[in-house]
Amino acid sequence: MSTTFIEVAVPLPVTGTFTYSVPDDFVDRAGVGARVLVPFGRRKVTGFVVAVGVKPAVEGVKDIIETLDVAPVVDPPMIELTRWIADYYLASWGEVLRATLPPGINMESRRFLRATDAGREALADVTGESAAGVRSPAGASAGTVASQLTERRLKILELACSREKVSVGHARREAGISRGNRSDIDALVREGFIEEFEVVHPPKVEGGKESVVRLAVSVEDALAEQEKLERRAPKQAEALRVLTEAPDVTLAAAALGEAGVTSATVAALVKKGLAERAERPSPRLSVGHEGWGLSDEGELTAQQQSAVELIGGRIASGEFGVVLLHGVTGSGKTRVYSEAIQMALDAERGAIVLVPEISLTPQMVQRMKMDFGDRVAVVHSGLSLTERYDTWRAIREGMFPVVVGPRSAVFSPVRNLGVIVVDEEHEQTYKQSESPRYHARDVATMRARLEHAVVILGTATPSLESYLNARNGKYDLAELPERIDSGPLPEVEVVDMCEEPPVDSEGAFSAVLRDAVLETLDADKQVILFLNRRGYASFVQCISCGHSEKCPNCNVTLTFHSTDNTMRCHYCGISTPAPAKCPSCDGINLRFGAPGTQRVERAV
Repeated sequence: MSTTFIEVAVPLPVTGTFTYSVPDDFVDRAGVGARVLVPFGRRKVTGFVVAVGVKPAVEGVKDIIETLDVAPVVDPPMIELTRWIADYYLASWGEVLRATLPPGINMESRRFLRATDAGREALADVTGESAAGVRSPAGASAGTVASQLTERRLKILELACSREKVSVGHARREAGISRGNRSDIDALVREGFIEEFEVVHPPKVEGGKESVVRLAVSVEDALAEQEKLERRAPKQAEALRVLTEAPDVTLAAAALGEAGVTSATVAALVKKGLAERAERPSPRLSVGHEGWGLSDEGELTAQQQSAVELIGGRIASGEFGVVLLHGVTGSGKTRVYSEAIQMALDAERGAIVLVPEISLTPQMVQRMKMDFGDRVAVVHSGLSLTERYDTWRAIREGMFPVVVGPRSAVFSPVRNLGVIVVDEEHEQTYKQSESPRYHARDVATMRARLEHAVVILGTATPSLESYLNARNGKYDLAELPERIDSGPLPEVEVVDMCEEPPVDSEGAFSAVLRDAVLETLDADKQVILFLNRRGYASFVQCISCGHSEKCPNCNVTLTFHSTDNTMRCHYCGISTPAPAKCPSCDGINLRFGAPGTQRVERAV
């Protein structure tokens, strides 16, 4: 039998893929999208198969250690999407693939160091004390070698002697050794002072289980038995009734308890052979909402109907498309989202709804569950490892055709994806700032292209690039310029403070703002003053010479904080006492720049 070779992407900050051979026992399970445990340098890591049947460029290709999945966990469109992300954002393909899966399911190994008896003797010879703090006798056997220990090797040896084991990476950092430099560690191993060993860590999470109770007889026999038990064992009869009405005549033990069925009653049914206990995978999700169907909010407005028809036409055609839904606040964008998702579900396709941050997730989840009941799954980092894994698995198995979550939800394995909603598409939180870096809005667009789905970019203030794409015809544009029921928009007045001098000593209030605040207070109403500038003043400048203090690290002007009389940089965080006079010309006439919240507070 000829040898099978595969290309593997490893979830490490490395470039390219790596070729491995597959032993005959693993050939059937090492398909594209499967995870495999592979040797990588001195470690063992979980890799992702991205190609099968390749021709190795060199001799002596290593075998994979084992396969980790019965079936591939990443489908071909996701393989293609992650490849695009890796190329476009200059990221490691393996790290991108890892980001598509729930955390904690991969295997990996770490290398550790531990001291030998000879190493402890050598350390005692140098320090004059044993690891336990007891003075070592003169003339220790390791003395000659120990006297040649460099400062870095001595630091590594001290770490290894101070604990049961220390990771190679930690020892290297503590000793000030650059990444990849192993000369000092290898020298200590050769001298017999330390031992290096490997620990393979299993997955941190496995599928959750829940206890269930199910009928052990047919429904007809259970109903017949229920009649017999009505008088002498009414609780058992009620339990049988609950089970016969449950889907697949199976119900979670916790749900039986909520229905008033005690464990003693279940035990009695099991003893009679009418029921049996078992376990099944548990998504561990709060999906108890039984409602189904769109919320009754009356007829769509003309603008909403036009947007729904535009999106519906794209979904019905099965073609890729991007629709920029530009609607003012309160114009009913969420209603359009729900109508689009309903059309996708009617076509037996799934949907993903992205929100910019976790704090907004509950609001969107509440609305989606009002419309689509227990077909909605929630994905976010606030879930436990087990909950995230169980949710991912349930989505993959088709239990939840609608997924709601922040940017990482764009990778959810929704079957037959039909529509992706990106709510508040202009928000910067859609950018992933840690490796692998990506913009969820653009990833959503590319995924939709690969899966022939529709993307809805909803916003009241579109990003410049999205609006330009809509103006140029690259995206479809649907506009909702009016609020529902023709609700009035708030009045906005811009006051140019260069033309109208402030009316307070702090330079914070124009006459228009002062009068509006007083008028509102006189009407027994409340006022919110919003200013996104910290401190008292954005800078302090000498009137005589124009000098202003700047951050030595960031080359930006320092902000003056009046509470502790300091100058601070809001980029790197350095803080210095505020000068009483100009450090450049000793001038005492200093002026304060644009007001911050502390200055506005004083003016109020």
